Amino acid sequence: MVSTDHNVYEGCRAAFQHLASVIAITEAAHRRSVADCTITPLQDAVDIDEATDTDVALLKSWKKYRVALNRIETQTGYPETIDWPVAPA
Repeated sequence: MVSTDHNVYEGCRAAFQHLASVIAITEAAHRRSVADCTITPLQDAVDIDEATDTDVALLKSWKKYRVALNRIETQTGYPETIDWPVAPA
């Protein structure tokens, strides 16, 4: 039979993992929202042939960042440990 202490530990561990997952999902969504809001006007400038070289470079950097955000769930240790990508400057 499993001890009560073990059951409490497992319950706490499951609750912690759930909370870590909720926090990670919320943070990732926030960061993706910032990326989306930054990418949209840059993409618009590219689409209408009014983008500068800087705009094009920034667009590529922000898109790479957004892709990296979409892959955080594949990291070892997720959701307790996340190596967050750095947003472009």
